[in-house]
Amino acid sequence: MRRFIKWIGNFSVAMLVLISASSIYLILQMKIHPNQVPSIFGYKTLLVLSGSMEPLLSAGDMIVMKEIDPANAKVNDVITFKNNANTLVTHRIVSKVQSGGTTLFATKGDANNVEDNELIAPKQITGKLFFHFPKVGYALNFLKSGKGLISFMVVIILFLIIGIIRKYIQDSKTSIKIQ
Repeated sequence: MRRFIKWIGNFSVAMLVLISASSIYLILQMKIHPNQVPSIFGYKTLLVLSGSMEPLLSAGDMIVMKEIDPANAKVNDVITFKNNANTLVTHRIVSKVQSGGTTLFATKGDANNVEDNELIAPKQITGKLFFHFPKVGYALNFLKSGKGLISFMVVIILFLIIGIIRKYIQDSKTSIKIQ
């Protein structure tokens, strides 16, 4: 049991370090390139804000997009693109249309009754759906808030204090046995 608890503690610390390093990297990327979605090794994370892709994706889900060559995009792929209002939208490709030697994409949200009004040019595509985490977006939004950040910091400090106390108790027991 102790080995399991120690493993969980080590795993938690490793995850916190990884998340912290990734967050710093993403923040730096956002500062350097403010008009682009930051990525790590070609993967981008976004939060779903609407139900237009239900039942596959719901509001509050976190999605991981993989950068792709738009030439490889095909019908039924779920892509994220910048619409003409410069907003990111994640919808499914329903058809390809040739126009002036360029392939354009018709898209539609799974829960929508009609296709999107505008055709999507290859340069508008930012990635293809790779994976999604249901409802994780709600937790991330909470962590972005003041209360969430403070709660997160308190939990981390508590874990550190508990670890120090456990180490102190173990050292005390060891020194008592030695004497």
